[in-house]
Amino acid sequence: GLVIVGMTRHYNYEWNDATNRASRRKDPTTPEEEAEMLKKFAKHHKLHHRFAIQDGRDISSYYGVTGIPHVVVIDQKGKIRLMRVGSGEKNAKDIEGMLKKLLGPDAAAAGS
Repeated sequence: GLVIVGMTRHYNYEWNDATNRASRRKDPTTPEEEAEMLKKFAKHHKLHHRFAIQDGRDISSYYGVTGIPHVVVIDQKGKIRLMRVGSGEKNAKDIEGMLKKLLGPDAAAAGS
């Protein structure tokens, strides 16, 4: 019952193997190069969920993205249940609480 998608847009970044960080490139990156950077970013940060690079900014505009990270929790009926911008303990607890509420005790038991 849970699908996580990390959504981003084309930022003209490349992965710097020496620093293990993404850095902006002076010359344009191709969509394929940006996707490769994202794979390295995910591996470095041990992120196992799906990622997508949006074409344009329509999705960001639709969900009112004003900063990153921006989390949108959508229930199985397509209803937005929670949106948070930024990291931090309060946002993490709010997101965790909403996921527990939506997934229920049966889902939590199945994951352990």
